[in-house]
Amino acid sequence: MPAIRNFAFDLDGTLIDTERAVLLTWQDTLAGYGYARELDELRGVLGVTNEAGVASARAQVDEDFGPRWRDAYARHATGAGFFPGVREALLSLRAAGRAVGAVSSRDRAEYHRFFSDFGLGELLDVVVLEEDTARHKPEADPLLKYLELTGSAPEETVYVGDMPGDIACANAAGVKSALVAWNGSHITCPAADFVLHSPEQLLHLADAR
Repeated sequence: MPAIRNFAFDLDGTLIDTERAVLLTWQDTLAGYGYARELDELRGVLGVTNEAGVASARAQVDEDFGPRWRDAYARHATGAGFFPGVREALLSLRAAGRAVGAVSSRDRAEYHRFFSDFGLGELLDVVVLEEDTARHKPEADPLLKYLELTGSAPEETVYVGDMPGDIACANAAGVKSALVAWNGSHITCPAADFVLHSPEQLLHLADAR
């Protein structure tokens, strides 16, 4: 296997522990439109755009949904932070000369409003967000855009995510796929090339030949 020189990551549920905050945000925002949903009913909204999430929740909303969602997330996101060991692993990858970036379904307003405190600008070389492609995960387009921006070869790139849609996106784009298990979600995906139980395992991928 060619050495992996380029590491692209999902954000929510992969680098940063936001799952409960996101689910509560959807629950609160949908309640404002008259929809009562249990948190377990809303898992289909994880890792996708708001438009896809609304479809998954079988809801009818209006043009105010985005701002209302962001305001609700601001109330719930105070406890979000890096998963243990993640920031250190990203710094180690960069120190080893590996490129590090992100591909997320978050839109640009959400990224700047909610992730600015994490210092991602010091950790990530390139970030691809919702507005950067017409089609989104699980389609290949976001990762193809990432490869275009970084000039990276697919066979030397891995995409690390926490949802089957992340793995499908990676496989469709022809890059290696890695499913994280360090978030405790117990999600499985046989299509993943790798399963990572700790952030330290990223360094083993960087050393693999």
